[in-house]
Amino acid sequence: MGKPIEVAGLSMVPIEQIRLQGDNNDGALWLHAQVDPFALVVCGAGQPYAVGMDAGELSLAELLRQLPELASVL
Repeated sequence: MGKPIEVAGLSMVPIEQIRLQGDNNDGALWLHAQVDPFALVVCGAGQPYAVGMDAGELSLAELLRQLPELASVL
């Protein structure tokens, strides 16, 4: 979860996905981390809602289940 952004009376919370990959090959260890945007939670006058990076609506309940600390900013 990124830092909330305030724009035109809306609060938007970016949600990021972190991927880790690693391997141990003949004693050499490598690790690769990648952070990608995953969703945007929008809070305004109505109920908060989540939008995926493909512009499709996501289940806010599922995001809250996976990221319980999101509830503190909604």
